[in-house]
Amino acid sequence: MSYCPKCGNEVKEDDEYCSKCRTNLKSNVSYRKVNRRINFEWKDHDEDQYGALIGGGVVIWLGALLLLQTQGLLGGGDFGGLFLLGIGVILVLRGFIAYQQTGGYDEGFGYLAGGGILMLIGAGLAYNIRDWWAFLLIGLGLLIVGRGLTNRK
Repeated sequence: MSYCPKCGNEVKEDDEYCSKCRTNLKSNVSYRKVNRRINFEWKDHDEDQYGALIGGGVVIWLGALLLLQTQGLLGGGDFGGLFLLGIGVILVLRGFIAYQQTGGYDEGFGYLAGGGILMLIGAGLAYNIRDWWAFLLIGLGLLIVGRGLTNRK
């Protein structure tokens, strides 16, 4: 079997052109391998700073809650809800920082939405709100309406 010198496609010996890349198979043209350069778009180093701030904030919040619990200032049932509530606050703050930097909600919308939902779930668990899912739906609806209003041109 013969193969195209350019693309490696299987060709018949009597073919004049490759059926895949249309290379002339009858001319004595030699081909060399060309390495393509891949350009990566690196993000600013500021993004790494916020990842560390969010991670550090979560660890600090966890440590503060554990300290409050060991000192007897926090009931055992409140821990999970307050932890989610704190993570939600951290994410919402990150969303506001993104909004302040860009002037638009596009970069921070995920942080605001996710943080808001975690805050509602955490508050429902921490403060024993039985119908927290209703507040979650109301908050999600307000978020969608707010997003729709800010995207209007």
